[in-house]
Amino acid sequence: EAGKISLSMLNSDIDYYIDYKVYEDGKDVTAFYRIEFGVFDDMDESTYTPIEITPRKITLTATSATKVYDGKELTNTDVAITFGTLASGEKLEAYAGGSITEVGTTNNFVAEWKVLDADGADVTDNYEFLLIDGELTVLGNE
Repeated sequence: EAGKISLSMLNSDIDYYIDYKVYEDGKDVTAFYRIEFGVFDDMDESTYTPIEITPRKITLTATSATKVYDGKELTNTDVAITFGTLASGEKLEAYAGGSITEVGTTNNFVAEWKVLDADGADVTDNYEFLLIDGELTVLGNE
């Protein structure tokens, strides 16, 4: 889980090393993490630097759509991950919320999103999201 944990909360018999690799399903995913180790003095818990697991960065983009005017509303609820990946076994539930009926262009925005683990638990807080709008365009009859 994203967050901080002090070294005192971990087993004191473990040797901590600065060199590390993070694997997920046998694949090296170290580049997706920043783990910082601190040095502590005289085993005084108040001087322990915590280990921090930062949220995984994900870019969500609302899908664009275009059509010729027909008097009916244009929507596209699809959202794509355009940068980053989800952790193994996790799934994104997201939809876009823009709409347009008349000739013109409007933003298609990411309206709602959450990430669920394999057991259905909400793990959205383990991610940092950048949201990018798409465009919905209705063209005039030419």
